[in-house]
Amino acid sequence: MDALTLSAPRTVRVGSPVDVTASVTQGARQIPLRYPMSADWTGSPNVHIGPLSGVRLHLRRPRGHR
Repeated sequence: MDALTLSAPRTVRVGSPVDVTASVTQGARQIPLRYPMSADWTGSPNVHIGPLSGVRLHLRRPRGHR
């Protein structure tokens, strides 16, 4: 593998799901990353990676409130 490319929108509206795809570059070939291959990546705590059914809403309190 020469490179791994992750394709995702630069910005996402809160509450709007988006698709993120990955591909592997090997020589001149670009191969979509699909089973049985895999890639792992993480996001910040406010990013959900997974199916919509697993989304949990987190309400943030205004600063200075307990």
